[in-house]
Amino acid sequence: MKIEFTAKRVRLARVAIALVAISLAGYVAYAATQLAVSNTVTISPANGIGVSISLTSPASCPANGNAAYQTASFTNTNPWSINAGGSSVQYFCLENTGTGIDATPSITMGTITGVTCTTAPCLTLTTNPATIPAIAPGAVSSPIAVTVTSTASSAGTGSFSVTVA
Repeated sequence: MKIEFTAKRVRLARVAIALVAISLAGYVAYAATQLAVSNTVTISPANGIGVSISLTSPASCPANGNAAYQTASFTNTNPWSINAGGSSVQYFCLENTGTGIDATPSITMGTITGVTCTTAPCLTLTTNPATIPAIAPGAVSSPIAVTVTSTASSAGTGSFSVTVA
């Protein structure tokens, strides 16, 4: 038995191969825009600060001494879901467990691992309010919106750390 390809069948085969190639290229381009920040976001409170985190904006922060506040380094159990070029918000409440006023509380981005990009930094962290008001000893802050934003070129699966001081 002899298999013969007509010009029409050759053209159809080329079109099918081209469609497969275009589909694969589209999949690769789509995959390159996806960013997964794993659930291993380490929060490191410092200077006598307790931290409580929620996914939705609370009307107010838990009262001083509430068990929701953590004062030692911990892994955030709330997932951060950030698409390339997108952002994700979580709400932090701070408790001053020290004996002096915390005049300049801050929330900053630490080490980022497993995320790559062509435009650094791959991830940035901002707070609202941008300047966190001072916290008296034994007092708590108002809710602080913490936004992590990725560049459009970010890709990979990784983690990052946040320092609260």
